[in-house]
Amino acid sequence: MKKFLAALMLAFAGATPVLAVPLLQIGAPAGAGDSGLYADYRTIGADEETAFTTGSHLLVAGIYPDDAGGKTYLNLGGRFAGGSDWGAVDSQYSILNGMGAVLVVTVPVSTNGDIRIKTGDSSLFAAAGASSTNNLFANQHAPLNGDVKYLYFDIGNFARLLSVPNLDEEGNAADPDPGGKLGEIKDIYLDLTGYDGTWVHFDVMALLTSDKRSEIITGDVSNPNSHDVTVGNGGEPVPEPGTLFLLGTGLLVVGLYRRKMRSR
Repeated sequence: MKKFLAALMLAFAGATPVLAVPLLQIGAPAGAGDSGLYADYRTIGADEETAFTTGSHLLVAGIYPDDAGGKTYLNLGGRFAGGSDWGAVDSQYSILNGMGAVLVVTVPVSTNGDIRIKTGDSSLFAAAGASSTNNLFANQHAPLNGDVKYLYFDIGNFARLLSVPNLDEEGNAADPDPGGKLGEIKDIYLDLTGYDGTWVHFDVMALLTSDKRSEIITGDVSNPNSHDVTVGNGGEPVPEPGTLFLLGTGLLVVGLYRRKMRSR
């Protein structure tokens, strides 16, 4: 899944230098059973190579590539100075005009209720800036290829603040310090209290603007793994505690009944 598919590379041909550390990454802090500082990427159901979490805290990293190929990279996020806006780069992205980097939230079409996020130390949660039933990703990976809808949240631009690690490798005993490029990690906090679904999937994309042009990149580009996050169980419904209790009680009653019938 999501490993240099031909369609994606044609769509973004020449857009991004090949790097060991992906330019855009999304992950989550480590939970129980994870091996390092960040939630491990794994496969559950149809959702492959994804960081799974039950928490409300996500990490989104944006990394500036080294200036190369006669380009000086000026901005990672949205439109910059004389650079193109989303719709000018590709008309299908016009609904994102005026946004910075975009957190792409995928949910089943059958779900209802609000999903809100806040970035960093902001005190306010905000609703999506746009929504659609069309996937703007070139790569139709699970669960984006299902019966789903999309919410797009503006998470602003990425600064050249610090060395950003590879969220897939940091803390791995075989490679404890994979190194990084200058960029920024944004803390994203979720409010799912008004949402009635059992899973939510998160990706990220941005405009990479140089002194030459703007180009659209996603976590798929120069990416050893998918670097996306699912809150929940990979598209599979997660039984609520009450449901599990009723199921267990029912099985116990059936077992006792069968035992009684055999004793007769």
